[in-house]
Amino acid sequence: MRPPEVPESWIKRVLPPLWSFLPASMPAMARRNYRYELTAAFFLPFILAVVDSAIIGVVVKNAYAGVVDETLLNFVVAVITASAAFSNIVSFAWVRLSHGRDKVPFINGLQVGMIVLVGLIGAMPRSVTGLWMLAGCVLAARFCWAGFITIRSTIWRQNYSRPVRARVTGKLATVQVLTLALLGLGLGASMDADPEWFRVLLPAGCVLSLAGVWAWSRIRLRGRASLIGQERASRGDGDAPSFNPAGMVRLLAGDRMFAGYMACMFLLGLGNLMQTPLLVVLLRDEFHMEYLGGIKLTSSIPLAMMPISIPLWARLLDRVHVIQFRRFHSWFFVVAAAVSTLAVHRQTAWLLTISAVVQGLAYGGGALAWNLGHLDFAPAHRASAYMGVHVTLTGVRGLIAPFLSVGLYELLLNRAPHASTWAFGACFVFCAIGAVGFQVLARRKLQADALLRPAETAPPTRVGQGGGPGDRGTEGQRDRGTEGQRDRGTEGQRDRGTEGQRDRGTEGQRDRGTEGQREREGERRGVLLGGSCGLRPVSLRASVPPAFCRSGVLAIRPLCQTHQLISILRGWALACLGSVRVNSPFLSSALALPSSTTLGSATRRLSEPTRRSLR
Repeated sequence: MRPPEVPESWIKRVLPPLWSFLPASMPAMARRNYRYELTAAFFLPFILAVVDSAIIGVVVKNAYAGVVDETLLNFVVAVITASAAFSNIVSFAWVRLSHGRDKVPFINGLQVGMIVLVGLIGAMPRSVTGLWMLAGCVLAARFCWAGFITIRSTIWRQNYSRPVRARVTGKLATVQVLTLALLGLGLGASMDADPEWFRVLLPAGCVLSLAGVWAWSRIRLRGRASLIGQERASRGDGDAPSFNPAGMVRLLAGDRMFAGYMACMFLLGLGNLMQTPLLVVLLRDEFHMEYLGGIKLTSSIPLAMMPISIPLWARLLDRVHVIQFRRFHSWFFVVAAAVSTLAVHRQTAWLLTISAVVQGLAYGGGALAWNLGHLDFAPAHRASAYMGVHVTLTGVRGLIAPFLSVGLYELLLNRAPHASTWAFGACFVFCAIGAVGFQVLARRKLQADALLRPAETAPPTRVGQGGGPGDRGTEGQRDRGTEGQRDRGTEGQRDRGTEGQRDRGTEGQRDRGTEGQREREGERRGVLLGGSCGLRPVSLRASVPPAFCRSGVLAIRPLCQTHQLISILRGWALACLGSVRVNSPFLSSALALPSSTTLGSATRRLSEPTRRSLR
């Protein structure tokens, strides 16, 4: 009798996308923690939706319109809308406070504090005082959330391996953003019907979010004792994070590639953060949208697009360095900013919808790279420090961006036509400069990788077989095609009996044979010497294998014998001057180069890529 199939098998066969979210689809070592994180990713958005920068910005702009001065309201909305980024400025403090401590209980404390603050937001009166108190509660709740996401990256590094980390993060982000998008739409529709629903929905969300706190308390940190030991040990060697921002400067100075990545992120992120508060203000003042329309364009549509792009971005991020990832990903933000500028200039709402869709596709990759990108630079015991620097710089640009965009808009509002167009144009410029910066940084990363890439050198007895690490291309090596090598049939090779072969004493055998063999050996070792010392000539760049850059040992070893030193020098000169006709007897004798006729024949024996580069 055939046993009944378990529900997981049915789901796997009928609903493959749903199956990919289940814990059974993950590697065995990641399933337990992933199960609890997935539960938390569903329930925690019930409090996160309240302090989501776009959602709370739209709520405050509409709820307090006509109650306080419009200019004051616009700037408060700008601060609240940028609170998600601005609150990250204190991340270095969270890194210091959690250093050497158990991470999971620390995160639970932050989550409980956030629940209390969200409950207070629902009780704020609609007055100037209530507006300031609400803004303070939103910022404090975002401070707690910033600590959560800063420390969570360390837990992800310990619990999930590099090949699966982006996939796990993508699944969790997909569940979170879909829940957040639905909650935003529900909140907007409810408040369009009755603004007082806000006071009922917030306490209910706080109660439901307690399930997410419980789920996080069940997560186990792999290597917990070892990680805490490393962090405590680092306090004595200067690697420990501190409250002093100078530590962040020292970290950036010590890792120049990470510093360049942070600079490009600053420009790109500044352009993105400038758009959201400006859009919230314009949707109410120029497009005359209320709760549902504003939340839909600023939050729900972008969040709904993220699950579509997250799996694609996750596959790319699992395969390439984050710098190469950002090289392609950043242009989505540039396109979104350009479409938004055009939409505001023409006062066309459907263009704003297209911009929201493109921006949502970009957010899918941004959610992954923002949480995981620093791990491509950081050692294991300094992951929180690198994340602290990254998140703190996000806070710095979050502090600048809202005042820059809304301030520019307010400055131009009564002084120049199309003030909103100029403000959005500034956002586009910052995004474009950041994207170009990633292009430059990606090229530098490729150049650095080419110099540091490990070589694979073949054993000496197999050089020339199947394209060894020498020329890999001389006619004799590829075809093994000299008559003696093909047939191994000369009398001396068959009998191995001539006096010179028995004694290994003829001059040609001592010097490794014919003049062409000596020249090829000299070329190979000469190029090896140049590659090892960083002297790779531009003309040979396409033909020098990376194997020659691995170590100086293979280049130094031949120097122990005088005749091999001569071969190295002659080979280097031959490689550099192979296409030059040398007729000077003095130059030929000084470099021990063959005549121009012999030189031409030696050049013809080089591999085809080498001959092309010499031309």
